[in-house]
Amino acid sequence: MKLIGNIFMALIKGKPLYYVWLAVLVVIMAWGGQAFILQCREGLIGSALSDSFPWGFQIANFVFLVGVAAGAVTLVMPAYFFGNKVAREWVFVGESLAIVSIIMALLCILTDIGHLERLWHLIPPFGLLNLPTSLLSWDVLVINGYLFINIFLVLFILWKGFYNKPHGLAYRFIFLPITYISIVWAFAIHSVTAFIFSSMISRPYWNNALMAPKFIATAMATGPVVMILILFLIAWRYKLVLQQELLSLLAKVSFFALGATIFIVLSEMFVELYSGTEHTRSALYWWVGLSGHSGLSLYSWGSFLMMVVGFLLLPLSGFGARKSILALASFIIALGIWIEKGIGIIIPAYVPNNLGRIYDYWPNKHEMMIVTAIWALGLLLYTLVLKVTIPILKNKID
Repeated sequence: MKLIGNIFMALIKGKPLYYVWLAVLVVIMAWGGQAFILQCREGLIGSALSDSFPWGFQIANFVFLVGVAAGAVTLVMPAYFFGNKVAREWVFVGESLAIVSIIMALLCILTDIGHLERLWHLIPPFGLLNLPTSLLSWDVLVINGYLFINIFLVLFILWKGFYNKPHGLAYRFIFLPITYISIVWAFAIHSVTAFIFSSMISRPYWNNALMAPKFIATAMATGPVVMILILFLIAWRYKLVLQQELLSLLAKVSFFALGATIFIVLSEMFVELYSGTEHTRSALYWWVGLSGHSGLSLYSWGSFLMMVVGFLLLPLSGFGARKSILALASFIIALGIWIEKGIGIIIPAYVPNNLGRIYDYWPNKHEMMIVTAIWALGLLLYTLVLKVTIPILKNKID
């Protein structure tokens, strides 16, 4: 009960800026919620989705957010698998980020369905999950499993930190084994997501063996830079000093993963643009335009340029020694991968459609409102989680 009381007091106490921030997020959620209510009543007719583009902005953000959740393992692995004490001190940042990212990713899926009551088809015994033949069912299992695993780990860390518990039997025989499982599970959630795309033989743009390695590489590049930005905000808010070893660890992981990502993108670019077959038309649409439709070329080359610039800035920052350059590199990398992994994965795959026609898609106000509300909810949840977790683990609660 003492822990619950301290959590409650931590949530309601704060400076005026804290309340303003929460109020802004709630207003954004209410604004986006209007579009979601309309969608629940009328379905997806109010969106820019169609038979030619059944997946759009929500699925694009889902793919990115699952990568962020999987990338959180870049703190968990060195903390518990390699015994890095600095990473272990801040591992709750990664675990909390994984929880919030998975919740946001699931909301992107739920809002893309149109009518939520259709979900009962996936719930036994009312419907069929279609295991083991359905990859979507495997994705449902691994994503929700990863969510519950990380919720348990965060609660255990919170309980242990509040009561200052030593490393006992529960830690050795329950927490550590589940932590090791979460490391493997992190790779599984993004691999299965990639397999959903690469198994679609009707979409040549997705049907390639590099899809899963690309998803893993982008996740390992995105997770660390997102955590770097979060750590900078935490250090600023709580007047904490970030260890150079921690920043260097995250920057180096992102550097090598981003290098692998750039190499994979270049490999895809060579194969698609050099072969010149009918199956390369989707890639042509993404990189150089197709039959006068070139609206995405700015995003494709802009995304690639941001990844390259971020890749060069990481060593220029001394891998964390120059914090301003590191912050800039982190922001550029996250934005570049969001474009490459969101817009660049979803939209080109549907051009041209199965009839050979070219339709341009861009999310309308309805879709943007819903996704903005989901991001606002995610920021709200993460703010509340950190508001509770950081003071308890840093012994700052009265």
